[in-house]
Amino acid sequence: MPVFARAKALVIDEVIARAEALERAANETLPGATRLLETAAALSQAARKVAGRVRRMRSPWSIAWLRLYLLAAGLAAAAWWGYTERFEKRPVRVAVPRSDHALLADRVAASDVARVSLVECAGSAEGIDLLADRRAEMCVVQGGVAIPPIYDVVGVVRREHVLYLVRRPVPPGGRAPVVITFSPNQGSHQLGKRFFRLWGHAEPRWLHVWSDLAGAAPAPIPEEADAVFVVVDPAEPAMARALERVARAGFAFTEPDIGVHAETLPYLHRVEAPPGYFFSGEGARGRTDGGPLLVPEAGRGRMTYAVDNLLVAHRGVKARQREDAARAMGVADAPPEGPPPAFLATAADALDVAIDLIVILAALFGVEMLLYRRYLHELGNLISAITIVQSEKTLLGVRESVQVRAALAWLGYCSDMLNLISALAGIYARANAALVFNGVTGAIQSRATEIKLNIQLKVLQAIVPVPDPPELPDLPPAA
Repeated sequence: MPVFARAKALVIDEVIARAEALERAANETLPGATRLLETAAALSQAARKVAGRVRRMRSPWSIAWLRLYLLAAGLAAAAWWGYTERFEKRPVRVAVPRSDHALLADRVAASDVARVSLVECAGSAEGIDLLADRRAEMCVVQGGVAIPPIYDVVGVVRREHVLYLVRRPVPPGGRAPVVITFSPNQGSHQLGKRFFRLWGHAEPRWLHVWSDLAGAAPAPIPEEADAVFVVVDPAEPAMARALERVARAGFAFTEPDIGVHAETLPYLHRVEAPPGYFFSGEGARGRTDGGPLLVPEAGRGRMTYAVDNLLVAHRGVKARQREDAARAMGVADAPPEGPPPAFLATAADALDVAIDLIVILAALFGVEMLLYRRYLHELGNLISAITIVQSEKTLLGVRESVQVRAALAWLGYCSDMLNLISALAGIYARANAALVFNGVTGAIQSRATEIKLNIQLKVLQAIVPVPDPPELPDLPPAA
């Protein structure tokens, strides 16, 4: 047993011994004082109860220890959460479209982050599927592809341009146009469907051959194609070669204007392309030979849209992994619209858990205080009983020595019982210091002190001479 616990046990045992000794002495000295003897017996029983309760308080299963366990568990969980979120270094796999793989691989290789690996996929939609299957922790998604709400947008990886080239204009409401684009249900295809719907066209017949046109062995351009709708980076050599081929085949750059609808799509950014901006080949900006210009009118710019390519993460990806991937891939700031960062969402969840833990701790503290108040209420009842017992005796005007000795013994036992009650309240306070701050034990000790002062005043009355009251003359009878 620790020294401090052994000292507390000795104090409790001493109080119990004093209470039992006082009960025996009262039985021997004042055998007929029924109320006093009952109060002394109740005090002895209360002292034994205090001993048992204090032992239970020291038990590792007590409410006080349970609060400490919960607090320690909460602090440990918070430390573990902070470590895993901000400091633990974990590898992260990022799914990127095939068209972006070379550029992003160069960015990752040039960075100082060695824990980021790229997983090649056909397009944005397939990247989201890889995310759902947990074959990647993050993916690059082109604006216009639906992002499930369970994923978070980390930031903008890069921007590509909407290029709409028309060979045979098809008026809205006419036949369904035949349009060349990228892979089915990927970024360019999904964004193209939205643009043609806003323009009022019938659902186009899509030819998913752009990857073949931009390949190392270019495929022939389908004669049936009316237009090309792709979202690409014209600075990439493969894209530049494909754009030059379609331009030579008679496809002319057309402004893909969707008017005010662009304001509702946060991943679109209206840009003005100056003359020669989308030239291909050496010295393109200085060409005047009527070559493959995508903006043919010299001196006049054309409007198009820049489309954000977004880095998307699963909610389970830690903040440190997000930071590593964002730094390796050169991510810009996240767009204003979109789901909140998962770190903030996780922090909000952690705050909810912390608040719940505080409420539980407060509830346990309240239950503990209720138990202690009930225990101390028993001591308060004993003080009330002693108050009644001591009020039965007075020494004012008592001259008989036998009566004085009996009254002094009576009041002395009352004072000793009050001292023991103060000691029991102090034992409770040592077992739980919160009782001191609540003022519960102080109230018990203050009441005991007040009654002891009253008893001392009565004892002083024994040495104060009180003269006999004068005899009053007989009054005449009433008429």
